[in-house]
Formats: sequence, C-alpha cells, structure tokens
Amino acid sequence: AVGQQVSAAPGDLDPAFGTSGVGPSIPGSAEDVIEVGGKLLTVSGSYAVGGDILHLRRFLANGSPDTSFSGDGVLDLTTTGFVGTARIRVDGNGRIVVATSVLPSSGNEGYRVQRFSSAGVLDTGFGTAGSVTINRAAGFSQVTGLGFQVDGDIILGIADTFASGGFSQFPGIVRITDGGTVAQSVNVLPGYTERGSAARLAVDASSRTYVLMPDDGKLTIRRYSSTLVLDTTYSGDGKLDVLRPGGSGDNENWGGAISVSTSGVARIAGTVGTFTQSGAFPPVMVETGTLVARVSSGGVLDPTFSTDGIAILSRPAGSDSIKPNAVGPTADGGAAVMAWREVDGQIPGSAVWQVTTAGAPETAFSGDGRVERGPWALTGVTGVGGARFFLLESSADFESSTLSSLQLFKPAPDLIAPLASMSKPSSRWNLSSTVSVAWAGSDAGSGVANFDVGRRAGAWNAQMATTSSGWLAATTANSKPFVGTIGSTYCLKVRARDRAGNLGLYTTERCTAIPLRSDQVVYTGSWTKTTSTSSYGGFYQRTTALGAKATRTGVVARRVALVATRCSTCGSVKVYWNGVYQKTVALTASTTQRKVVVDLLAFASVSTGTVELRVSTTGKPVIVEGLAITKSPT
Repeated sequence: AVGQQVSAAPGDLDPAFGTSGVGPSIPGSAEDVIEVGGKLLTVSGSYAVGGDILHLRRFLANGSPDTSFSGDGVLDLTTTGFVGTARIRVDGNGRIVVATSVLPSSGNEGYRVQRFSSAGVLDTGFGTAGSVTINRAAGFSQVTGLGFQVDGDIILGIADTFASGGFSQFPGIVRITDGGTVAQSVNVLPGYTERGSAARLAVDASSRTYVLMPDDGKLTIRRYSSTLVLDTTYSGDGKLDVLRPGGSGDNENWGGAISVSTSGVARIAGTVGTFTQSGAFPPVMVETGTLVARVSSGGVLDPTFSTDGIAILSRPAGSDSIKPNAVGPTADGGAAVMAWREVDGQIPGSAVWQVTTAGAPETAFSGDGRVERGPWALTGVTGVGGARFFLLESSADFESSTLSSLQLFKPAPDLIAPLASMSKPSSRWNLSSTVSVAWAGSDAGSGVANFDVGRRAGAWNAQMATTSSGWLAATTANSKPFVGTIGSTYCLKVRARDRAGNLGLYTTERCTAIPLRSDQVVYTGSWTKTTSTSSYGGFYQRTTALGAKATRTGVVARRVALVATRCSTCGSVKVYWNGVYQKTVALTASTTQRKVVVDLLAFASVSTGTVELRVSTTGKPVIVEGLAITKSPT
C-alpha cells in the first residue's frame, strides 16, 4: 500500500539499511567493522603495485556515506608493503585507531598502528607522524585484537607464526601509550602449534586484557591486569580452560572469537569436532558444530547459560566445517555468533546464529536460530550491544577480492528492560544549598541509551509534593547538581531506557533535606549571633542562660534534627513537641565539632507542630547553627 512502511522480520536483511539491507560496496578484502555512536567504520585492504591500499570508510546508520569523515566518508592510504589482518577501534576521545599486520620492504613482518581524528585526519602527535611500527623476526604476523585502557593507552594483540619445523604461534600483548610509545610487550605463554587460527584479544572497562587461545581439545582464556600481569583472581590462577566436546586434537581451524562486556563477562566461540592423524597431511578434521560459552567476570562458566555455561550449535547442512570468527552479546543478553562455512575446502558463505540468554537457539530469529549467507566469506560483525547485526564480507578468494559487502540483519527484538540505580544524594541531611545527584544503569542487551530523573520537593512548613516532576528527560549524563531552597526536602528517582526503546522501572527514591539556618529560628532569652565561616550558614546563635528558648512553629516533618556545635564544656537542651517534653539532648564532646547534626524527633507519619528547645544547663554554652526538617522517613 502507498505509504506503508517496509519492515523486516528477525533474521532478514533490514531494508532500512542501504539498499534492501546491503550497504555500499567497499573496496578490497574486508577486515573489520564496528559501530560507534550510530555510525559504522570499516577497514579493508587491496593489492596495488608499489604498496597495498588500506581503505577506511565511515557510514551513517542508514548506510549512506558520512561526509564529516575525510570530506566524503572515504579515506584510502597507500602503505609500504603487504597489508595483512587489520582491526579498527575508536577510543574514549573519539579518535580512530587502526592496527594492521604488515610486511615492510625489509622483509621482516611486523605491525603498524595509526591514529586519526574523528574527522579522518592523521594524528601527527601520535608516534612518528601518526604511526607506530613494531618490527618482528621473519614470520607471518596477525593482529588478534585492539582495545583501550582507562588512561587511553592502546592494547594491541599480536600473534607471530613461524613455519620452520611445523607451524608454531606465539601470541603477545603490546601496550602503546597515548603519545605513541611502546611501553610494554608481553608474551602470552605457552605458545602453541597451529595451522588455522590465531589467538583473540579483548579489553574490558577496568583495563583488564583477555586473550583467547586455541589449544588441544579446549579453548583457554587468560586474563591480565592493567599492568599486563597474569590476573590470578581470574578462575583462581589467571586462566580458564573451556573443554570442547569431541576431546583433544590438533588445533587447525579450531580457534574462535571472544567479546567481553564492560564488567568483564566474556562470550567465546570455537569449533567442535574430532581429529584423526592418518600419517597423511593435512590431518582429517571432522567438525560437528560450534561451541558458545559465557564466562563470569570471576572466570567461571555461567551455569544459567545452557545449564553448564556451554551451548553447542549444529553445523549447517551441507557444510564440511564452520569457523566462528566473531561473537557478541544479543539484545536480551544472549549471544550472536558469526562463522565461515566451508564445503570441499571452498567458502560458499557464512552462518549467523542468535542464541537466547539461556543458551538455546533463538527461534524468533529463525526457526533454528541460524541464518546462512553466501557466496561471501564472513569477516566481521558489530552491533550496538547486539541490537543490530552487521556483516562485513569478502569474496571467497581473499587475495583477488576487489569488493566487500556490508550487510545489516534484523535481530530478534530486545524485550528486556534496563536497570537503574542512584548513588546520590547519599545523606539524609545536605549541609549546602547545592545538592549532588548521581545515577547509573545497566542493560544485558542493547545497552543503556539514556535516563529520566524525577524530583519532588516540599518546604519545611508544607506537605511534600505527591508526584515527581520530570527534572531530567532522556539525559545521557550520570550526574548533575542543582541548587535547592533552604529548609526544603528533595526526593529523587531515576529510570533507564535502552537503545531498543525499553523503559525500566523507577528506582526507590533517595531523599535529602537542606536545614534551616540559625536565623530562621525564633529565640527568647539571652542569645548572641556570631559570624563563623566554619558554621552552617556562616553564623550561629549562642547562649549560656538556663531556660533560654529556640522555637520554630509551623513545622511539617517526619524527622527533626538540630544542627549544632559540640564541645567539652557545652550544655544541654530539653526538646518539646507541641508543648510536650520529648527528651534531653547533651551537646558535649571531647573536642570542638561544628556542623554536627543531632537527631531530635522522629514520627510514624508526617506531623505538624511546634519544635521548642529549652536550655537545661547554667553557664555552659549552647550553640545553634540550624534546624533540620525532613519529610522522608529514612
């Protein structure tokens, strides 16, 4: 019908992206794709006489070129030597970092890291003219991952592979400072024999580095601290072995993929199968499926994920083998897995799985949770916390590939609402007119997009507002102060909204009250007002006279407290509510203390009346700095 919106079912290409779900063609062989701030960044490489070309592209969310990047969304760089594997990431300052394995003219392989501004301009303040080169001994080099520590340092994952006497791979971690200096290089030991897959690397929000390595019949995760020391708090000794059904066997094509959440929850994927060595080369591999596991931040398999933390996905019909090379969270906290498919040594396409948070195939994505594509070979995947699945694919013949395909799949919907929490205000009494408010959120699926913060108030002599006003709507901030009114109570709450549009529940209110100043209380008897920068409000009222009174009528409160000075010679006051004696409060202390809040009254419900303080000692100072009144029971 005219004007009818075209939409896609889960598992289909999304027609809102590019042309029928496929974005513009990308030159060269695909290497990596990420999404940051709703924009897509891709990196690919192509052969050229005199040096390979590294292609960077940035697209808007709908697949059209982003002209704020390099003027037209296109940046092509001629390199010195052969360009191998590549990774692209964006740091906390919006700068684009690209890492590639290279074969320079010297013949020794190595790695190159380049940094660009968000507009695509080479950052000449980084390394040497915007580039850092790491030379290695002769061997085949692979970039295994790229991430950032909290201080902005770059973490580069590498793997040196040598063919002499068989295939041996030696993974490593390199830390590069924000200015482009190689600060640390660590070998991930032990190395291993391997013919098909490299280790994989990821970094969490606490600057911890994770390395996933294929091993004999298992996948091993090693976690390193921010100083790249093996973190023995992880799984007890710094590493976790995830055994693969099918037993031990050669590592060829058994490598996998890893992604780590900001809190350190890891999702990993690898091939499941058996191995037979018949004396001939290559050995016989019988691959039966793909392993997916979810691991807690402490390095323990999550038993809520497929009972034991490991799910097995069946091999696509007609495929000899499947090689997972990307894994990530889905919208509901499950997993998305991307893999190559091989038939008779050829790569006819790729497979995409969506797995529920319980580790079962997501039937809403497709009947068996899997979608197959071809005739392309999968290279990369990204998404906003799994809310969107992007594939960047090359033709089966990588070396002769001249174009790559960027595609967007529509995943099963995120139906899980995010959670919010509020950490400030953190005190019942706020001895300043400025109230600090802070909050946070978490979402297992598509990620937190923004927050709504509600606020309600009530003056010291009035009832509390019954409903909250929308103080902040759809804010991306995590804190904000406001200037309140002396004597008022403020109660605040927050809720989170995720990128899929799910709206969480409001938190329990956090309340705080700003006390009245000492000059907002009525005095009878002999009192003296004195200016003092160390006292609440900048001054206080003082008396030593027995029977002197401090009174405040018209109080509407759930709790009442006195803001006073304590000292070794201070006296006491009797507390009255509506003329009825309640208690006696001593203001003595071993040392002189200003701005001390002393509880006076607490009611089962909000009550209205008069507070009166009568000095019950003679010749001892009683110093009043303010009167605190709150409508909150806590």
